[in-house]
Amino acid sequence: MPCFNFIAYLILQRLILFIILFFAGTQIAYGDNAVDSVITHLKPSTVIRLDSLKLDKSGQYDLFCDFSGNLFILDSDQNSIMKISGDGEVMNIIGGFGFGVRQFNSPRAMASTDGGLNIYILDAENRRVVRLTNSLKWINQFEVDNEPGGKVIGELTGIAVNSQKEIFISDPRNLRIIKFTQQGRFLEEIEGRSEFIEPGEIVIDKDDYLYVAGMVGIGIYLFDNLGNYVRKYSADDTESIGSIAVDESYFYYHDLNSSRIRVLSKKLLPLFELNIPAESEKKMSRAQIASGLKGRVWILDINHNRIYGYDPVKK
Repeated sequence: MPCFNFIAYLILQRLILFIILFFAGTQIAYGDNAVDSVITHLKPSTVIRLDSLKLDKSGQYDLFCDFSGNLFILDSDQNSIMKISGDGEVMNIIGGFGFGVRQFNSPRAMASTDGGLNIYILDAENRRVVRLTNSLKWINQFEVDNEPGGKVIGELTGIAVNSQKEIFISDPRNLRIIKFTQQGRFLEEIEGRSEFIEPGEIVIDKDDYLYVAGMVGIGIYLFDNLGNYVRKYSADDTESIGSIAVDESYFYYHDLNSSRIRVLSKKLLPLFELNIPAESEKKMSRAQIASGLKGRVWILDINHNRIYGYDPVKK
């Protein structure tokens, strides 16, 4: 009888442990996957009017925020980079069509890994990467040549930089991301294991995880800091993914069809949406997103010549 009681006690103990672990695991899984019941954790706190710039609704733009809260606007059609303060004051502008210093030919994107001390411009049609200072002074450049072995590098559509100052560029023609040193030496390619559908815009977070948006707007692809494929986020049939951004807490993308900014966890799990100002509610069909200081997110509303700053709020 004592032996039987001891065995029964062990079985009961393990059963209780199993129940505790099961419910704990369920709560963790639910926390990661559930759509947040609160509509927004970020509220608009700043509006910068850009009426004098007259942004082209069909133009190609990019947006970046530096360590001081200054904003940089890349205008591909005008071949220019503009720096403005967080209040909208124009601080500097460089550009113009050409092939030399301080000139561009359809720049597509910009990136930085040190808060904007060095800003890297993907000068697409000149097939080069240009490095600028924070004050938009020209430092150097490197040409994006075909890689060793003769494989042809196609159209250049997106750029990102990791903490090692390695430069990642989208190569949609070959369904891959290509990686270079800061000096322009080809390192390797990152393929989506047959997942990519023409990679477009790319961003890298503080842990060097790479997020890739497909050019056709149906998916986001996540890779770890070693280039290993992690997972994919698939938009539903009513969505079309536009610009993307990532910060220490969230991943963001602009849904071109609904004019909404969707917010995901950094594991690409749905969380909530940003409340868009009433004037843009159903008309913000073109936008760019940039992460800012202290959790602030900046939205360039191309349709209305506005930049909105969103600050985090507690639930």
